[in-house]
Amino acid sequence: MKDKFQKIYIGTNEGITSVVDCLVNSLESSLLLIIPPENKNFQNLITLKLLKREARTLGKNIIIISSNPTLRKLASKLGLRVIDYFQIEEVQPEIFYDKSTEAGKISDIAAPAKRPHLPPSSPLEKEAKEKEGKFKFFERLASKKEEKKEREEEEKEEQPPPIKIPETKSEEQENEKGRKKLAFITSRVFIYVLILVGLGILGFAFFSLPKAKIEVVPKMETVSFDLSISLDKGISEVNLVQKKIPAQLVRIEREAKNSFLSSGKKLKESKARGTITIYNNYSSAPQTLVATTRLISETGKLFRTTSTVNIPGAALTGGKITSSTYDVEVVAAEVGEEYNVGPSTFSIPGFAGTPKYTGFYGKSSQPMTGGFKGEIKFVTADDIKAARSSLEQQLLSLKGEIAGKIPQNLKLIDGASEIKFEEMSSPKAGDEQEKFDMDLRGAASTLVFNEEDVKKIIEENIATKIVTDKEPLPKTQKIVYSIKSINLDAGKAELSVRAEEGITWKIDTEILRKDLVSKSIPEAKEYLSSLVSIDNAKVTLWPFWIKKFPSTPQKIDIEIGL
Repeated sequence: MKDKFQKIYIGTNEGITSVVDCLVNSLESSLLLIIPPENKNFQNLITLKLLKREARTLGKNIIIISSNPTLRKLASKLGLRVIDYFQIEEVQPEIFYDKSTEAGKISDIAAPAKRPHLPPSSPLEKEAKEKEGKFKFFERLASKKEEKKEREEEEKEEQPPPIKIPETKSEEQENEKGRKKLAFITSRVFIYVLILVGLGILGFAFFSLPKAKIEVVPKMETVSFDLSISLDKGISEVNLVQKKIPAQLVRIEREAKNSFLSSGKKLKESKARGTITIYNNYSSAPQTLVATTRLISETGKLFRTTSTVNIPGAALTGGKITSSTYDVEVVAAEVGEEYNVGPSTFSIPGFAGTPKYTGFYGKSSQPMTGGFKGEIKFVTADDIKAARSSLEQQLLSLKGEIAGKIPQNLKLIDGASEIKFEEMSSPKAGDEQEKFDMDLRGAASTLVFNEEDVKKIIEENIATKIVTDKEPLPKTQKIVYSIKSINLDAGKAELSVRAEEGITWKIDTEILRKDLVSKSIPEAKEYLSSLVSIDNAKVTLWPFWIKKFPSTPQKIDIEIGL
Protein backbone atom coordinates (compact mmCIF):
# COMPACT_ATOMS: atom_id res chain seq x y z
CA MET A 1 0.00 0.00 0.00
CA LYS A 2 1.27 3.42 -0.92
CA ASP A 3 2.39 5.89 1.73
CA LYS A 4 -0.26 8.15 3.20
CA PHE A 5 0.48 11.78 3.85
CA GLN A 6 -0.53 13.80 6.90
CA LYS A 7 -1.29 17.47 6.19
CA ILE A 8 0.36 20.15 8.28
CA TYR A 9 -0.98 23.70 7.82
CA ILE A 10 1.57 26.40 8.59
CA GLY A 11 0.45 29.82 9.74
CA THR A 12 1.44 33.14 8.17
CA ASN A 13 3.86 34.00 11.00
CA GLU A 14 4.96 30.49 12.02
CA GLY A 15 8.71 29.70 11.78
CA ILE A 16 11.02 26.71 11.61
CA THR A 17 10.83 25.99 15.36
CA SER A 18 7.11 25.22 15.41
CA VAL A 19 7.30 23.20 12.17
CA VAL A 20 10.13 21.03 13.52
CA ASP A 21 8.06 20.43 16.68
CA CYS A 22 5.26 19.19 14.43
CA LEU A 23 7.67 16.85 12.62
CA VAL A 24 8.90 15.46 15.94
CA ASN A 25 5.37 14.89 17.28
CA SER A 26 3.96 13.42 14.07
CA LEU A 27 3.55 9.62 13.91
CA GLU A 28 3.51 9.57 10.11
CA SER A 29 6.66 9.33 8.01
CA SER A 30 5.19 11.25 5.03
CA LEU A 31 3.96 14.81 5.50
CA LEU A 32 2.48 17.59 3.39
CA LEU A 33 3.62 21.05 4.50
CA ILE A 34 1.09 23.61 3.29
CA ILE A 35 2.79 27.01 3.46
CA PRO A 36 0.77 30.18 2.62
CA PRO A 37 2.46 32.64 0.17
CA GLU A 38 2.38 35.37 2.85
CA ASN A 39 4.78 33.42 5.12
CA LYS A 40 8.22 35.10 4.78
CA ASN A 41 10.00 32.84 7.29
CA PHE A 42 10.52 30.03 4.75
CA GLN A 43 11.61 32.23 1.88
CA ASN A 44 15.36 31.83 2.58
CA LEU A 45 17.91 29.05 2.09
CA ILE A 46 19.01 28.81 5.73
CA THR A 47 15.50 28.01 7.01
CA LEU A 48 14.86 25.50 4.20
CA LYS A 49 18.25 23.82 4.82
CA LEU A 50 17.37 23.43 8.52
CA LEU A 51 13.96 21.98 7.54
CA LYS A 52 15.56 19.49 5.13
CA ARG A 53 18.22 18.46 7.69
CA GLU A 54 15.70 17.90 10.53
CA ALA A 55 13.32 15.97 8.25
CA ARG A 56 16.21 13.70 7.16
CA THR A 57 17.31 13.25 10.82
CA LEU A 58 13.74 12.31 11.87
CA GLY A 59 13.26 10.06 8.83
CA LYS A 60 10.37 12.14 7.46
CA ASN A 61 9.37 12.38 3.79
CA ILE A 62 8.06 15.90 3.23
CA ILE A 63 6.41 17.68 0.30
CA ILE A 64 6.00 21.45 0.33
CA ILE A 65 2.83 22.94 -1.13
CA SER A 66 2.97 26.69 -1.86
CA SER A 67 2.14 29.16 -4.59
CA ASN A 68 5.01 31.51 -3.66
CA PRO A 69 7.54 31.45 -6.57
CA THR A 70 10.52 32.40 -4.37
CA LEU A 71 9.82 29.58 -1.92
CA ARG A 72 9.31 27.04 -4.74
CA LYS A 73 12.59 28.09 -6.40
CA LEU A 74 14.67 27.86 -3.20
CA ALA A 75 13.10 24.51 -2.19
CA SER A 76 13.76 23.02 -5.64
CA LYS A 77 17.37 24.24 -5.47
CA LEU A 78 17.83 22.28 -2.22
CA GLY A 79 16.28 19.11 -3.68
CA LEU A 80 12.99 19.38 -1.76
CA ARG A 81 9.82 18.34 -3.57
CA VAL A 82 7.49 21.30 -3.98
CA ILE A 83 4.02 21.64 -5.57
CA ASP A 84 2.02 24.72 -6.46
CA TYR A 85 -1.58 24.98 -5.34
CA PHE A 86 -2.60 24.94 -8.99
CA GLN A 87 -0.43 21.88 -9.76
CA ILE A 88 -1.55 19.81 -6.80
CA GLU A 89 -2.94 17.19 -9.21
CA GLU A 90 0.68 16.14 -9.82
CA VAL A 91 0.53 14.32 -6.42
CA GLN A 92 -1.33 11.07 -6.78
CA PRO A 93 -4.67 11.52 -5.00
CA GLU A 94 -4.36 8.29 -3.07
CA ILE A 95 -1.40 9.57 -1.11
CA PHE A 96 -3.60 11.93 0.96
CA TYR A 97 -4.83 10.67 4.25
CA ASP A 98 -7.07 12.52 6.65
CA LYS A 99 -6.17 11.58 10.21
CA SER A 100 -9.69 12.38 11.45
CA THR A 101 -10.78 8.76 10.71
CA GLU A 102 -12.18 6.20 12.98
CA ALA A 103 -8.79 4.58 13.68
CA GLY A 104 -7.01 7.63 14.84
CA LYS A 105 -9.35 10.47 15.64
CA ILE A 106 -6.29 12.66 15.37
CA SER A 107 -6.86 16.07 13.86
CA ASP A 108 -4.23 17.96 11.81
CA ILE A 109 -1.28 19.13 13.92
CA ALA A 110 -1.59 22.73 12.91
CA ALA A 111 -4.65 24.65 11.95
CA PRO A 112 -4.86 25.95 8.38
CA ALA A 113 -2.98 29.13 7.83
CA LYS A 114 -4.98 32.24 8.35
CA ARG A 115 -5.80 34.00 5.13
CA PRO A 116 -5.44 37.74 4.88
CA HIS A 117 -8.64 39.69 4.85
CA LEU A 118 -9.50 40.46 1.21
CA PRO A 119 -12.23 42.66 -0.19
CA PRO A 120 -15.27 40.82 -1.55
CA SER A 121 -14.87 39.48 -5.07
CA SER A 122 -11.18 40.48 -5.20
CA PRO A 123 -8.94 38.40 -7.51
CA LEU A 124 -6.87 37.18 -4.58
CA GLU A 125 -9.97 35.98 -2.70
CA LYS A 126 -11.20 34.15 -5.77
CA GLU A 127 -7.82 32.55 -6.27
CA ALA A 128 -7.75 31.37 -2.63
CA LYS A 129 -11.24 29.88 -2.91
CA GLU A 130 -10.34 28.07 -6.10
CA LYS A 131 -7.25 26.58 -4.47
CA GLU A 132 -9.25 25.47 -1.42
CA GLY A 133 -11.90 23.88 -3.66
CA LYS A 134 -9.31 21.99 -5.64
CA PHE A 135 -7.67 20.66 -2.52
CA LYS A 136 -11.00 19.40 -1.07
CA PHE A 137 -11.84 17.77 -4.38
CA PHE A 138 -8.67 15.75 -4.36
CA GLU A 139 -9.26 14.79 -0.76
CA ARG A 140 -12.65 13.33 -1.64
CA LEU A 141 -11.22 11.62 -4.70
CA ALA A 142 -8.46 10.03 -2.63
CA SER A 143 -11.04 8.78 -0.06
CA LYS A 144 -13.23 7.18 -2.75
CA LYS A 145 -10.30 5.41 -4.39
CA GLU A 146 -9.21 4.03 -1.06
CA GLU A 147 -12.70 2.64 -0.30
CA LYS A 148 -12.87 1.06 -3.77
CA LYS A 149 -9.49 -0.58 -3.30
CA GLU A 150 -10.54 -2.00 0.09
CA ARG A 151 -13.72 -3.52 -1.42
CA GLU A 152 -11.69 -5.21 -4.16
CA GLU A 153 -9.38 -6.73 -1.60
CA GLU A 154 -12.35 -8.07 0.43
CA GLU A 155 -13.81 -9.81 -2.64
CA LYS A 156 -10.51 -11.56 -3.41
CA GLU A 157 -10.01 -12.76 0.13
CA GLU A 158 -12.61 -15.28 1.36
CA GLN A 159 -11.26 -15.29 4.83
CA PRO A 160 -11.35 -12.18 6.91
CA PRO A 161 -8.14 -10.24 6.98
CA PRO A 162 -5.82 -10.93 9.90
CA ILE A 163 -6.28 -8.83 12.92
CA LYS A 164 -3.61 -6.18 13.06
CA ILE A 165 -2.54 -5.34 16.56
CA PRO A 166 -1.79 -1.66 16.85
CA GLU A 167 1.78 -0.97 17.64
CA THR A 168 2.58 0.65 20.93
CA LYS A 169 5.54 2.81 21.64
CA SER A 170 8.21 1.03 23.61
CA GLU A 171 10.34 2.70 26.24
CA GLU A 172 13.32 2.57 23.84
CA GLN A 173 11.33 4.44 21.16
CA GLU A 174 10.33 7.04 23.71
CA ASN A 175 13.98 7.49 24.73
CA GLU A 176 15.05 7.77 21.06
CA LYS A 177 12.40 10.41 20.51
CA GLY A 178 13.67 12.32 23.55
CA ARG A 179 17.27 12.15 22.33
CA LYS A 180 16.28 13.45 18.91
CA LYS A 181 14.36 16.30 20.47
CA LEU A 182 17.30 17.13 22.75
CA ALA A 183 19.72 17.06 19.79
CA PHE A 184 17.45 19.38 17.87
CA ILE A 185 17.19 21.81 20.77
CA THR A 186 21.01 21.72 21.28
CA SER A 187 21.70 22.38 17.62
CA ARG A 188 19.18 25.21 17.61
CA VAL A 189 20.80 26.82 20.63
CA PHE A 190 24.22 26.43 19.00
CA ILE A 191 22.96 28.13 15.85
CA TYR A 192 21.53 31.01 17.85
CA VAL A 193 24.85 31.42 19.68
CA LEU A 194 26.74 31.47 16.40
CA ILE A 195 24.37 34.06 14.99
CA LEU A 196 24.77 36.26 18.07
CA VAL A 197 28.58 35.97 17.98
CA GLY A 198 28.60 36.79 14.28
CA LEU A 199 26.38 39.80 14.81
CA GLY A 200 28.65 40.94 17.64
CA ILE A 201 31.76 40.67 15.49
CA LEU A 202 30.08 42.51 12.63
CA GLY A 203 28.90 45.20 15.00
CA PHE A 204 32.37 45.63 16.47
CA ALA A 205 33.90 45.84 13.01
CA PHE A 206 31.23 48.28 11.87
CA PHE A 207 31.57 50.70 14.79
CA SER A 208 35.22 50.27 15.81
CA LEU A 209 37.29 49.11 12.82
CA PRO A 210 36.39 51.15 9.75
CA LYS A 211 39.60 52.03 7.93
CA ALA A 212 40.57 53.53 4.60
CA LYS A 213 43.68 53.06 2.52
CA ILE A 214 44.70 55.24 -0.42
CA GLU A 215 47.56 54.36 -2.75
CA VAL A 216 48.55 57.62 -4.41
CA VAL A 217 50.85 57.97 -7.42
CA PRO A 218 51.97 61.60 -7.78
CA LYS A 219 52.59 63.19 -11.14
CA MET A 220 56.17 62.97 -12.39
CA GLU A 221 58.35 64.58 -15.00
CA THR A 222 61.98 64.16 -16.06
CA VAL A 223 64.71 66.77 -16.30
CA SER A 224 68.02 66.25 -18.11
CA PHE A 225 71.13 68.40 -18.58
CA ASP A 226 74.86 68.25 -19.38
CA LEU A 227 77.73 69.06 -17.03
CA SER A 228 81.51 69.33 -17.28
CA ILE A 229 83.24 67.94 -14.20
CA SER A 230 86.99 67.95 -13.49
CA LEU A 231 88.90 65.15 -11.78
CA ASP A 232 92.02 66.07 -9.85
CA LYS A 233 94.09 63.82 -7.60
CA GLY A 234 95.60 66.95 -6.03
CA ILE A 235 92.40 68.01 -4.17
CA SER A 236 90.61 66.34 -1.25
CA GLU A 237 87.14 68.01 -1.22
CA VAL A 238 84.36 68.69 -3.70
CA ASN A 239 84.26 72.16 -5.17
CA LEU A 240 80.59 72.71 -6.14
CA VAL A 241 81.29 76.11 -7.71
CA GLN A 242 84.13 74.98 -9.97
CA LYS A 243 82.62 71.51 -10.34
CA LYS A 244 85.82 69.74 -9.30
CA ILE A 245 85.99 66.46 -7.40
CA PRO A 246 88.89 64.49 -5.87
CA ALA A 247 90.38 61.59 -7.85
CA GLN A 248 92.73 58.72 -7.09
CA LEU A 249 95.42 57.29 -9.37
CA VAL A 250 95.72 53.49 -9.27
CA ARG A 251 98.75 51.79 -10.88
CA ILE A 252 100.00 48.19 -11.15
CA GLU A 253 103.03 46.71 -13.00
CA ARG A 254 104.19 43.31 -14.23
CA GLU A 255 106.91 41.90 -16.53
CA ALA A 256 106.58 39.29 -19.28
CA LYS A 257 109.52 37.31 -20.76
CA ASN A 258 109.87 34.74 -23.53
CA SER A 259 112.23 33.29 -26.18
CA PHE A 260 111.47 33.57 -29.89
CA LEU A 261 112.91 32.05 -33.08
CA SER A 262 114.57 34.24 -35.72
CA SER A 263 113.07 34.04 -39.19
CA GLY A 264 115.79 35.83 -41.28
CA LYS A 265 118.14 33.75 -43.44
CA LYS A 266 121.27 34.70 -45.44
CA LEU A 267 124.53 33.28 -46.91
CA LYS A 268 127.50 34.10 -44.73
CA GLU A 269 131.27 33.85 -45.35
CA SER A 270 133.59 34.78 -42.50
CA LYS A 271 137.27 34.30 -41.57
CA ALA A 272 138.44 32.83 -38.33
CA ARG A 273 140.02 35.22 -35.87
CA GLY A 274 142.08 34.97 -32.73
CA THR A 275 145.08 36.08 -30.68
CA ILE A 276 148.68 34.83 -31.08
CA THR A 277 151.50 35.58 -28.63
CA ILE A 278 154.78 36.41 -30.51
CA TYR A 279 158.00 35.35 -28.79
CA ASN A 280 161.41 37.16 -29.36
CA ASN A 281 164.09 34.70 -28.46
CA TYR A 282 166.52 36.12 -30.99
CA SER A 283 168.12 39.36 -29.69
CA SER A 284 167.70 42.23 -27.31
CA ALA A 285 166.83 44.49 -30.24
CA PRO A 286 163.07 45.07 -30.91
CA GLN A 287 161.49 43.63 -34.08
CA THR A 288 158.79 45.31 -36.15
CA LEU A 289 156.09 43.12 -37.80
CA VAL A 290 154.07 44.94 -40.41
CA ALA A 291 150.34 44.41 -40.90
CA THR A 292 149.44 41.22 -42.80
CA THR A 293 152.61 39.50 -41.56
CA ARG A 294 152.02 35.82 -42.20
CA LEU A 295 151.83 33.24 -39.46
CA ILE A 296 151.40 29.51 -40.28
CA SER A 297 149.90 27.01 -37.82
CA GLU A 298 151.20 23.51 -37.25
CA THR A 299 148.37 22.26 -39.53
CA GLY A 300 149.43 24.66 -42.28
CA LYS A 301 146.63 27.23 -41.87
CA LEU A 302 147.73 30.74 -42.78
CA PHE A 303 146.82 33.72 -40.64
CA ARG A 304 147.89 37.37 -40.98
CA THR A 305 148.38 40.11 -38.45
CA THR A 306 145.68 42.79 -38.54
CA SER A 307 148.05 45.67 -37.66
CA THR A 308 151.72 46.62 -37.44
CA VAL A 309 153.28 45.75 -34.09
CA ASN A 310 156.72 46.09 -32.43
CA ILE A 311 158.05 43.01 -30.66
CA PRO A 312 160.21 44.14 -27.71
CA GLY A 313 163.82 42.86 -27.50
CA ALA A 314 164.76 39.89 -25.39
CA ALA A 315 166.43 40.39 -22.00
CA LEU A 316 170.10 39.35 -21.41
CA THR A 317 170.67 37.95 -17.92
CA GLY A 318 174.06 36.46 -17.05
CA GLY A 319 174.87 36.03 -20.70
CA LYS A 320 171.59 34.20 -21.26
CA ILE A 321 168.64 35.43 -23.36
CA THR A 322 165.18 35.62 -21.75
CA SER A 323 162.44 35.76 -24.45
CA SER A 324 160.12 38.75 -24.68
CA THR A 325 156.46 38.38 -25.77
CA TYR A 326 153.73 40.46 -27.45
CA ASP A 327 150.08 39.56 -28.27
CA VAL A 328 148.84 40.28 -31.80
CA GLU A 329 145.42 39.96 -33.41
CA VAL A 330 145.33 37.68 -36.47
CA VAL A 331 142.77 36.75 -39.11
CA ALA A 332 142.63 33.70 -41.35
CA ALA A 333 143.77 34.11 -44.91
CA GLU A 334 140.55 32.46 -46.20
CA VAL A 335 136.93 31.91 -45.09
CA GLY A 336 135.67 28.65 -43.72
CA GLU A 337 135.26 26.66 -40.57
CA GLU A 338 138.49 24.73 -41.20
CA TYR A 339 140.43 27.77 -39.94
CA ASN A 340 138.83 27.47 -36.54
CA VAL A 341 141.97 25.74 -35.27
CA GLY A 342 142.65 24.97 -31.67
CA PRO A 343 145.66 26.16 -29.58
CA SER A 344 148.72 25.86 -31.76
CA THR A 345 152.35 27.02 -32.47
CA PHE A 346 152.88 29.38 -35.36
CA SER A 347 155.98 30.15 -37.48
CA ILE A 348 156.79 33.31 -39.45
CA PRO A 349 157.50 32.25 -43.05
CA GLY A 350 158.95 35.72 -43.77
CA PHE A 351 162.01 34.85 -41.67
CA ALA A 352 162.60 31.53 -43.40
CA GLY A 353 166.27 30.96 -44.35
CA THR A 354 167.55 33.35 -41.65
CA PRO A 355 168.45 32.90 -37.97
CA LYS A 356 165.30 34.87 -37.07
CA TYR A 357 163.11 31.99 -38.31
CA THR A 358 163.89 30.02 -35.19
CA GLY A 359 164.37 33.06 -33.00
CA PHE A 360 160.83 34.45 -33.61
CA TYR A 361 157.67 32.24 -33.31
CA GLY A 362 154.08 32.43 -32.04
CA LYS A 363 151.70 30.46 -29.81
CA SER A 364 147.89 30.59 -29.27
CA SER A 365 146.27 29.55 -25.99
CA GLN A 366 142.68 29.76 -27.32
CA PRO A 367 141.15 28.32 -30.51
CA MET A 368 140.53 30.50 -33.52
CA THR A 369 136.82 31.27 -34.03
CA GLY A 370 134.47 32.77 -36.55
CA GLY A 371 135.49 30.88 -39.57
CA PHE A 372 132.27 30.08 -41.52
CA LYS A 373 130.90 29.60 -44.99
CA GLY A 374 127.15 28.82 -45.41
CA GLU A 375 123.49 29.89 -44.57
CA ILE A 376 122.71 31.46 -41.20
CA LYS A 377 119.61 32.89 -39.42
CA PHE A 378 119.26 36.43 -38.15
CA VAL A 379 116.68 38.56 -36.28
CA THR A 380 114.44 40.68 -38.47
CA ALA A 381 112.41 43.77 -37.55
CA ASP A 382 109.21 41.71 -37.98
CA ASP A 383 110.55 39.17 -35.48
CA ILE A 384 111.00 41.90 -32.90
CA LYS A 385 107.53 43.35 -33.62
CA ALA A 386 105.80 39.95 -33.31
CA ALA A 387 107.64 39.16 -30.09
CA ARG A 388 106.60 42.49 -28.55
CA SER A 389 102.97 41.99 -29.60
CA SER A 390 102.92 38.55 -27.99
CA LEU A 391 104.20 39.91 -24.69
CA GLU A 392 101.77 42.85 -24.82
CA GLN A 393 98.84 40.43 -25.14
CA GLN A 394 100.01 38.70 -21.97
CA LEU A 395 100.11 42.03 -20.15
CA LEU A 396 96.68 43.27 -21.33
CA SER A 397 95.13 41.33 -18.45
CA LEU A 398 96.40 44.17 -16.26
CA LYS A 399 93.24 46.10 -17.18
CA GLY A 400 91.07 43.47 -15.52
CA GLU A 401 93.43 43.18 -12.59
CA ILE A 402 93.39 46.90 -11.92
CA ALA A 403 89.56 46.94 -11.98
CA GLY A 404 89.58 44.30 -9.24
CA LYS A 405 91.85 46.41 -7.05
CA ILE A 406 89.54 49.45 -7.03
CA PRO A 407 87.44 49.92 -3.82
CA GLN A 408 83.67 49.50 -4.24
CA ASN A 409 82.94 53.11 -3.36
CA LEU A 410 85.03 54.39 -6.30
CA LYS A 411 83.90 54.66 -9.91
CA LEU A 412 85.97 53.48 -12.90
CA ILE A 413 84.73 54.63 -16.29
CA ASP A 414 85.71 53.55 -19.79
CA GLY A 415 88.58 55.48 -21.25
CA ALA A 416 90.10 56.44 -17.90
CA SER A 417 92.69 53.63 -18.02
CA GLU A 418 95.81 52.98 -20.07
CA ILE A 419 98.70 50.51 -20.28
CA LYS A 420 102.25 51.51 -21.14
CA PHE A 421 104.98 49.04 -22.18
CA GLU A 422 108.76 49.27 -21.77
CA GLU A 423 111.33 46.90 -23.32
CA MET A 424 113.71 45.69 -20.63
CA SER A 425 115.82 43.60 -23.07
CA SER A 426 115.47 43.17 -26.82
CA PRO A 427 117.68 42.18 -29.82
CA LYS A 428 118.45 44.44 -32.76
CA ALA A 429 117.34 43.76 -36.27
CA GLY A 430 120.13 41.89 -38.11
CA ASP A 431 121.53 40.11 -35.07
CA GLU A 432 122.79 36.75 -36.29
CA GLN A 433 121.15 34.25 -33.95
CA GLU A 434 118.66 31.43 -34.37
CA LYS A 435 116.55 32.57 -31.40
CA PHE A 436 116.44 35.56 -29.16
CA ASP A 437 114.97 36.64 -25.78
CA MET A 438 112.74 39.62 -25.03
CA ASP A 439 111.67 41.08 -21.68
CA LEU A 440 108.72 43.56 -21.59
CA ARG A 441 107.35 45.49 -18.61
CA GLY A 442 103.67 46.61 -18.54
CA ALA A 443 102.26 49.35 -16.30
CA ALA A 444 98.45 49.88 -16.06
CA SER A 445 97.14 53.16 -14.66
CA THR A 446 93.61 54.50 -14.11
CA LEU A 447 91.93 57.50 -12.57
CA VAL A 448 88.93 56.76 -10.30
CA PHE A 449 86.54 58.89 -8.25
CA ASN A 450 83.65 58.69 -5.80
CA GLU A 451 80.36 58.87 -7.74
CA GLU A 452 78.62 60.37 -4.71
CA ASP A 453 80.69 63.51 -5.35
CA VAL A 454 79.26 63.69 -8.88
CA LYS A 455 75.72 63.23 -7.50
CA LYS A 456 76.23 66.16 -5.14
CA ILE A 457 77.01 68.42 -8.10
CA ILE A 458 73.98 67.03 -9.99
CA GLU A 459 71.60 67.60 -7.06
CA GLU A 460 72.95 71.12 -6.66
CA ASN A 461 72.20 71.74 -10.32
CA ILE A 462 68.69 70.20 -10.15
CA ALA A 463 67.78 72.37 -7.15
CA THR A 464 68.05 75.42 -9.39
CA LYS A 465 65.67 73.93 -11.96
CA ILE A 466 62.60 72.99 -9.83
CA VAL A 467 59.98 74.99 -7.92
CA THR A 468 59.05 74.65 -4.25
CA ASP A 469 56.00 72.39 -4.81
CA LYS A 470 58.13 69.70 -6.46
CA GLU A 471 60.95 67.52 -5.24
CA PRO A 472 63.66 65.46 -6.98
CA LEU A 473 63.82 61.67 -6.97
CA PRO A 474 67.51 60.77 -6.58
CA LYS A 475 66.73 57.06 -6.94
CA THR A 476 65.60 57.65 -10.54
CA GLN A 477 68.90 59.35 -11.42
CA LYS A 478 70.73 58.20 -14.55
CA ILE A 479 74.29 59.29 -15.35
CA VAL A 480 76.27 58.80 -18.58
CA TYR A 481 80.00 59.60 -18.59
CA SER A 482 82.42 60.39 -21.40
CA ILE A 483 86.01 61.62 -21.24
CA LYS A 484 86.99 64.88 -22.86
CA SER A 485 90.68 64.67 -21.91
CA ILE A 486 92.90 62.76 -19.50
CA ASN A 487 96.50 63.02 -18.24
CA LEU A 488 97.26 60.03 -16.06
CA ASP A 489 100.79 61.16 -15.30
CA ALA A 490 99.38 64.38 -13.82
CA GLY A 491 96.33 62.61 -12.31
CA LYS A 492 93.78 64.89 -14.02
CA ALA A 493 90.82 64.44 -16.37
CA GLU A 494 87.88 66.38 -17.81
CA LEU A 495 84.54 64.54 -17.89
CA SER A 496 81.39 65.24 -19.86
CA VAL A 497 78.38 64.15 -17.75
CA ARG A 498 74.83 63.63 -19.07
CA ALA A 499 72.42 63.61 -16.09
CA GLU A 500 68.74 62.62 -16.03
CA GLU A 501 66.45 62.55 -12.98
CA GLY A 502 62.75 62.34 -12.17
CA ILE A 503 60.87 65.14 -10.39
CA THR A 504 57.58 64.58 -8.56
CA TRP A 505 54.90 66.81 -7.09
CA LYS A 506 54.85 67.10 -3.29
CA ILE A 507 51.76 65.67 -1.56
CA ASP A 508 50.76 66.84 1.94
CA THR A 509 49.33 63.66 3.47
CA GLU A 510 47.95 65.43 6.55
CA ILE A 511 45.84 67.81 4.46
CA LEU A 512 44.76 64.90 2.27
CA ARG A 513 43.55 62.92 5.31
CA LYS A 514 41.55 65.86 6.69
CA ASP A 515 39.93 66.56 3.32
CA LEU A 516 38.83 62.92 2.90
CA VAL A 517 37.16 62.55 6.30
CA SER A 518 33.56 61.17 6.02
CA LYS A 519 33.56 61.44 2.20
CA SER A 520 31.78 58.81 0.14
CA ILE A 521 33.73 56.92 -2.52
CA PRO A 522 32.32 59.02 -5.42
CA GLU A 523 33.11 62.21 -3.50
CA ALA A 524 36.64 60.99 -2.76
CA LYS A 525 37.26 60.09 -6.40
CA GLU A 526 36.03 63.48 -7.54
CA TYR A 527 38.23 65.21 -4.97
CA LEU A 528 41.36 63.21 -5.83
CA SER A 529 40.90 63.71 -9.57
CA SER A 530 40.74 67.46 -9.02
CA LEU A 531 44.25 67.59 -7.51
CA VAL A 532 46.91 68.51 -10.09
CA SER A 533 49.61 66.83 -8.00
CA ILE A 534 48.09 63.32 -8.30
CA ASP A 535 48.43 61.12 -11.36
CA ASN A 536 46.19 58.30 -10.11
CA ALA A 537 44.94 56.84 -6.83
CA LYS A 538 43.44 53.59 -5.57
CA VAL A 539 40.91 53.70 -2.69
CA THR A 540 40.19 50.72 -0.40
CA LEU A 541 37.64 50.79 2.45
CA TRP A 542 37.47 48.15 5.18
CA PRO A 543 35.28 46.35 6.11
CA PHE A 544 33.94 45.82 2.61
CA TRP A 545 30.45 47.12 3.37
CA ILE A 546 31.75 50.53 4.44
CA LYS A 547 30.68 53.18 1.91
CA LYS A 548 32.28 56.25 3.48
CA PHE A 549 35.69 57.25 4.74
CA PRO A 550 36.24 57.14 8.53
CA SER A 551 35.30 60.20 10.53
CA THR A 552 38.80 60.51 12.02
CA PRO A 553 41.93 61.25 9.93
CA GLN A 554 44.02 58.78 11.96
CA LYS A 555 42.10 55.88 10.38
CA ILE A 556 42.99 56.96 6.85
CA ASP A 557 46.25 55.42 5.66
CA ILE A 558 48.00 57.08 2.70
CA GLU A 559 50.79 55.39 0.74
CA ILE A 560 52.81 57.35 -1.79
CA GLY A 561 53.92 55.15 -4.67
CA LEU A 562 56.21 55.91 -7.60
